[in-house]
Amino acid sequence: MNYRHQEVAIHHLQQLIDILEALIQPYTSTATMTRHRARLFRAMVFGFVQTELWGLFQYGEIPADESFEYGLQRLINQLTTIEK
Repeated sequence: MNYRHQEVAIHHLQQLIDILEALIQPYTSTATMTRHRARLFRAMVFGFVQTELWGLFQYGEIPADESFEYGLQRLINQLTTIEK
């Protein structure tokens, strides 16, 4: 593997984390819950990207973009539900 651009990748990942946390923070009561929810969102998106890159959606009966939209909407609904 080539890790030549690792610093740049880490910088961009941190920027993504900061953006997600800023978007999610109004819907959470603690910094810990904000971080948990940001990680959940990131894992969902990265998981779909990785699965698509591996070609695992190619033989499915349901198109990958349909599943992605469904999962993303469900996750957004969960993330924007204010915790008590």
